[in-house]
Amino acid sequence: MLSDGKITKAEYDEAVQRYVKCMADKGVTVTPYEMGGGYYGYSVPSRENDTFQRWGDSCAKGTTYLVEDLYIQMLTNPSGGDIDDAVAACLARKGLVDNSFTGSELKRLNAIDPRGKNLPYDSADPDAIACETNPQQ
Repeated sequence: MLSDGKITKAEYDEAVQRYVKCMADKGVTVTPYEMGGGYYGYSVPSRENDTFQRWGDSCAKGTTYLVEDLYIQMLTNPSGGDIDDAVAACLARKGLVDNSFTGSELKRLNAIDPRGKNLPYDSADPDAIACETNPQQ
């Protein structure tokens, strides 16, 4: 999968399905859901959290551990630059902030208030969520 230095959507999906199967074999129902940025988040029934905690890393190491991180990086930050700069640029493209808003300012504001209450944009706005999920959108 990693031999050509690229991960296709099909390869990523295959790794995710192997992870889901590994967890199912351990008794955990892992449900992938689309994050909106071209990649998945996972939900687990709360009654299975202990089992998930016990087996999650083990299953990930054999399936999604490297593939998922690299795939998400390819989608969200293909140039490998500062992700906060990419998010700030996306927010400006979508008209949520002034063009002078920078990644450094975003990083500073998030450090002060991780809940995003002091941001110069509505962090619940669907365009803001899209930028934070995948600034390449």
